[in-house]
Amino acid sequence: MSKLTRQRLGDIASHCREITTANAGKNPDVHKDDCSKIVELYDHLDHLASPEAIRSMALEILHLRRLMGVRVWTVDPARLNEFLSAKPEGMSAQEWFNQQYLTEVKE
Repeated sequence: MSKLTRQRLGDIASHCREITTANAGKNPDVHKDDCSKIVELYDHLDHLASPEAIRSMALEILHLRRLMGVRVWTVDPARLNEFLSAKPEGMSAQEWFNQQYLTEVKE
């Protein structure tokens, strides 16, 4: 487990939200065209979340997913139309979808 405190993780998440809302033009404190403020936000984030901190978070998430048995699934887009028109009577869409179209991705 990383040595990032709950407070620091919260600060990183909060600061990322400030940046994303500013870039989307939805931050009342920072206009998206105010380059100096945007740079200031990114500089502060760089201080909070160094590459080492981000690597630590990523490794922790990967480790937790392995422990929890989280699986990643993909859907074959070419078969989606077929799915929409071929569901058997009496079978839920979720059952049909799971049975026919999900493919487990191996790590």
